[in-house]
Amino acid sequence: MKNSFDRLIDGLAKDYGMPSFPEKKHEHEIYCFEFNTGISIKIYQGRR
Repeated sequence: MKNSFDRLIDGLAKDYGMPSFPEKKHEHEIYCFEFNTGISIKIYQGRR
């Protein structure tokens, strides 16, 4: 089940023309992707 953070990341990926991310394997998984400009981004979801 996707939470609001997951939906935010999915929206960003869609806005930038990136493919959807696969389902997470665990709750605090790291999203990591690279743009064509060579900028690498890692997004962490903190614990509540």
